[in-house]
Amino acid sequence: MSSNNFCIVGSTASGKTTYLAALAYHQEHRIQNNQKSSYTVEAIGRDTENLKKKAEVLLTKGLRLEPTRIQKVDQLPVYQFTIEGKAGWRSPKERFDITTRDYPGEAFHYLVEEELPNDTKYDEDFLKDCVKGLIEDCFNDSKGCVMMLPGWELHQEDGGDDFYKAILERFIEQRDSANQKDTYKMAVVMSKCERGEIWTGRLEPERDLFEVYLPETTRYLRKNLKPENLRFFALSTFGVRDRADPRPNRKDVIRPKGKESVTESVLFNTGKGQWQPYNLLEPLYWLINS
Repeated sequence: MSSNNFCIVGSTASGKTTYLAALAYHQEHRIQNNQKSSYTVEAIGRDTENLKKKAEVLLTKGLRLEPTRIQKVDQLPVYQFTIEGKAGWRSPKERFDITTRDYPGEAFHYLVEEELPNDTKYDEDFLKDCVKGLIEDCFNDSKGCVMMLPGWELHQEDGGDDFYKAILERFIEQRDSANQKDTYKMAVVMSKCERGEIWTGRLEPERDLFEVYLPETTRYLRKNLKPENLRFFALSTFGVRDRADPRPNRKDVIRPKGKESVTESVLFNTGKGQWQPYNLLEPLYWLINS
């Protein structure tokens, strides 16, 4: 990866792959519906082109992009985007690159626990290599990252606030080992904020979301990052249905997975002007301009 890049990382069920699919597909969706776009997103490389082609199915049908027989880290897909646009009406145009390898969320669990998560399909050697690659990508080849945390899900089996704080402790240790204590930037994102219980907190996410749902994680981040290197965001890939109807613009579908079934979230309304992601690019613009 280029040293001018920022990476995108997230734990299991953080919505990272769905976010990347939206990043690849949203502009194309607007063009198909004869809508203007204030930015351009160029998919770079075979993996990203493949993601772009499958993004519509992933977002509307709930089908996952599951690599076949992944056994080595270098077989994991690498998604690369060149983005050009404005952060605001009066802002100058910005052009920047984003590169991220799609590490499994289980790598975060292994980073903290150093043992295999329950029900993982990966072996321990592979997860060790994933953790090593994740650290290299985040600190040797990047100036900062978007960290995606679905922290409002208080029923999480992973422990919510305590678990995320433990992740960040290990993450910050690696940052310090890479001598990036004073320069590394983190856009910390609470994803899936279309949910009714947190949608109203999106405008002041640090106060109304992170302090409420992840107080220990928030305090730890404030203590260990300079204010100019830390920003909190709310993000929703799906958005809500309408200003007058702020229900999540998604629906749950059930699909088979082996002998069991799983529930996936997909877009509800996809017509002209009806899919409005929230803060899709804002964390990236902040990283570039901060």
